Amino acid sequence: MIVNNRYLDQSKMDKKVKQLTKKTNQLTAVELAFFNSILDTTSLTASQVVTINNLHEKHCGPHSPQGNMQDKIYHLLKKKDLLLQVELNFVTHVQNKQHFSPPEEKTINNLYHKYCENGWLRSYDKKKRRIMKSCAEFWVNNPPRFSKLAAQVLNDIDFVPTKEQYREMCEDKEARNFLNPEEARPLYPAGSLVKISRISSLPGTWGKDFQGKLGGK
Repeated sequence: MIVNNRYLDQSKMDKKVKQLTKKTNQLTAVELAFFNSILDTTSLTASQVVTINNLHEKHCGPHSPQGNMQDKIYHLLKKKDLLLQVELNFVTHVQNKQHFSPPEEKTINNLYHKYCENGWLRSYDKKKRRIMKSCAEFWVNNPPRFSKLAAQVLNDIDFVPTKEQYREMCEDKEARNFLNPEEARPLYPAGSLVKISRISSLPGTWGKDFQGKLGGK
């Protein structure tokens, strides 16, 4: 295919398309339809180039799930002298993979946590443990996000999350609002009328499941 823009690198665009070809099983139906439509195109428009760049960043970039795994493997290989032989054998085995099974992802995450996050382990102090526990209780009561991780935090007092897990669970917008309610923006302005969709089905018990004070101006 030919990129219809003299300022773009043809070889880089061809490489991105080739990489996306290996990820077609990860594309949504809409993304796959677009991708198939441009395979036989003799030239790409500017909007098609933008879409390809966005798809490549989403499915092949460093922040994609697979890209994140490959980045961790790269860092682990830089510390290969520290790895046990069985650990090094595993990392060497998966280093050229494009797709990882759930057990492989878990092992990669555990090794990365063990060898590449020593600074994080030292910084995970009593304050962070307290915040993590508070957030775990919040997410357990507000499923399904982070339910499994939150249960692990609450059930294992020695559990240490990865830095990435801590950020996801405790620095999420909902978690920040929970931890710092005075800084949270109200869902509804004072005085607004709000329709409650969940009420008790038993006669005479309306409002039994609700706690707190009624809002006002």
